[in-house]
Amino acid sequence: MELRCSTTLWLQLEYFMDPQIRQFFYPNGRLQSEMTVVNGKAHGLTRDYHPNGQLSAEMPVENGLQHGTIRHWATDGRFLGEYQMEHGTGVAKLWYDNGALHAEVPMSNRLLTGRQKSWDEKGEAAITFYWIRGKKVSRKRYLEACANDRELPQYPDEKPHSAKSASRSRAPCRTRTISTPEPLVNSR
Repeated sequence: MELRCSTTLWLQLEYFMDPQIRQFFYPNGRLQSEMTVVNGKAHGLTRDYHPNGQLSAEMPVENGLQHGTIRHWATDGRFLGEYQMEHGTGVAKLWYDNGALHAEVPMSNRLLTGRQKSWDEKGEAAITFYWIRGKKVSRKRYLEACANDRELPQYPDEKPHSAKSASRSRAPCRTRTISTPEPLVNSR
């Protein structure tokens, strides 16, 4: 059978076929994630699944950046929590399957930027990292950078590492508090 198409029909087919559904699978054959890709970037609702097939997360994405309300579920289907992102900027949250908050991960335009905090399954503080536009740095380096970079998030409970370094600062650091919307479920 030979397929013949007019130029107009072919262009219409290309237009409708441009958005592609991409799926990734676990070694056991179950769906791991699915997303719509437009012009080479994720765009639309992305879904991740646990190895048992249960929905793990739903993330709205615009032009490759998370944008909107991201929701997470446990392996048994229980809703764990949600957070907001605006064009790849906000504080992402991760939860343990028992509902305890695992981590808060600050993002700016899809890059780790700010103070990342983690907790163990019992809710005890576990570890803290500092990031500047995707590069992990020491707390000291982060606080020094804040003195000269007004775009870096500030945290009210953080104090400069020493008065000596604060006096060397060229410009005062504008305070930009990172906050998250009041979570609906199981959040700190």
